[in-house]
Amino acid sequence: MSEVYFTDLRTSSKQNLLDKLSKLCDRLGFRDMIVDKVRAAGGKPFLTDANTLYAGSRANAADHLETAVQNGFDFAVVNAPLVIADGLTGKDYINVPIEGKHFKEVKIGSAACHANAIISITHFKGHELTGFGGVLKNLGMGLGCRKYTLVKV
Repeated sequence: MSEVYFTDLRTSSKQNLLDKLSKLCDRLGFRDMIVDKVRAAGGKPFLTDANTLYAGSRANAADHLETAVQNGFDFAVVNAPLVIADGLTGKDYINVPIEGKHFKEVKIGSAACHANAIISITHFKGHELTGFGGVLKNLGMGLGCRKYTLVKV
């Protein structure tokens, strides 16, 4: 028999979404299962995201890191550093060749390219531009770079 855990997304001034996620992760033992297990296997875990293409608090690494810490994504909380995948200004990328129908390469934040593995834990939500988002949307947007340009075939 499997156990399934749910939490509603309603928040209050006493309990935000991060608090709820933290409780859920503690209940499931994620910290032990993921960060500590990666360390025990000789890995060096880190959290990552790329700067956004649009203006805002995640458009450059300095503001992005400040926003992350304000939202609880801090070494003291998650026991892993946060590395902005595409660097300070979004121009630290690697051209990755693909066999796509419309493009022959994409620009991916270099920190993501240099990682030996990626473990993605994400939410599933409605997104105003793409319909629904989850792991694929978060990896696609979260590993790109602010200097993002596609080369057409």
